[in-house]
Amino acid sequence: MHYSKGLKAFFFWFLLLTFGTVFLLGCAGKSAFQKGQEEYYKADFEKSIEYFEKTKTKKDKNYVLYMLDLGTAYFTIGDYYEAQNAYLAGVQTMEKDVSELETAVQLAKSDRKKTYTGDPHDMVMAHIYLGLLSMELGDIEAAEIEFKKALESDRGKEEKYEGDVCLAHYFLGQIYKEKGELDNAKVAFRNVTEYNPDFPYAWYELADIVREEHLFEESEKLFQNYLEKDKYRSLGQSLEHDDNLGDLTVVLCLGKGPMKKADPFLGAFSRVTPTKYKEKRAEISLSEGILGTTYQIDDVTFQAKTSGGFGGQLARKTAQVVTQEALKQVPGVGLFSGLLLGGSGADVRYWYTLPGEFQIFRGFIAPGNYNLELKFYDEKDKELKGYRQVWYYISVRKGQPSILILRSMLGLQKT
Repeated sequence: MHYSKGLKAFFFWFLLLTFGTVFLLGCAGKSAFQKGQEEYYKADFEKSIEYFEKTKTKKDKNYVLYMLDLGTAYFTIGDYYEAQNAYLAGVQTMEKDVSELETAVQLAKSDRKKTYTGDPHDMVMAHIYLGLLSMELGDIEAAEIEFKKALESDRGKEEKYEGDVCLAHYFLGQIYKEKGELDNAKVAFRNVTEYNPDFPYAWYELADIVREEHLFEESEKLFQNYLEKDKYRSLGQSLEHDDNLGDLTVVLCLGKGPMKKADPFLGAFSRVTPTKYKEKRAEISLSEGILGTTYQIDDVTFQAKTSGGFGGQLARKTAQVVTQEALKQVPGVGLFSGLLLGGSGADVRYWYTLPGEFQIFRGFIAPGNYNLELKFYDEKDKELKGYRQVWYYISVRKGQPSILILRSMLGLQKT
């Protein structure tokens, strides 16, 4: 079949206009919030913050998410005061009481259109971040409050999952120990060993406290657990303390956090799903050699999956459908068909910039200023060279704890 030159030209310009329009619409359709999220994972945090800052004055349905992502962006670059302001704005909004009239209006809306008030997991993680930045700022009283709030907010879908955030227990143990509250410290570290028995440093702390109680046989057993789980023995081969050494802790926010998707069977409900990421651990070294490796203390996806639960969604959904039907003045026939078929659309909004897990390295080293290198490895223990990081002039002080909070990300430091 032959076409005239004029017809060929028409088809060419038609296709060009069509694809060009689609492209422009796709670009124009992205909000400042979405652009900020994209820039965050390109490791352009300054640009990410610039976009997120534009959302601060928008008191719309997604305000909580704006503040949580803005807080994480500031947290990642080490601006803890601005991070604190953003997280507190998000937390205060999640905690705010809603009037009866507003509640009725919200129930009448589909989930994706209603004001996002956060999941229990969002509240837990916000308090975790507030606790960490308080530790970094040296305010252990504020840190204690925040870690306690994290555990109080951790409402599991089953009782066994409530208050099982190990990072909060671990740092509460550190705080109690520093304050001389050894009984409370022992309980906190014991909680970590029960929820995450593979995490080595809680075993060390338990052994150290029990040794102070002159229970030497029990202390030795606990210390053996530490030695078995930390192949680098970065806290030493014995419990003998050298007061001339500094105590360095690296908290690593590793990988990408969980996302939400509509449940394939119950379309009106969302479910938490993991996000794939390559990095599985980091090796920590100085110019003098390898110090050790990071160990997982919390799986953020697991925490999200076991927080809140199906029952809470079901109650909200049922109330939502009842309200919608009542407002329409329609008999309650097919009440649950909306739940099963997605008539009350699933809320798949989530905190985009969360990590996939928290890992910790801890070691006793001589005081001084160091250049600290992190090499990241995948599940086959192959180095991911695009993830390597070097941090300069890290100060370790004699007889004092130092904490460094870092984020894993491809291309975070351009070489």
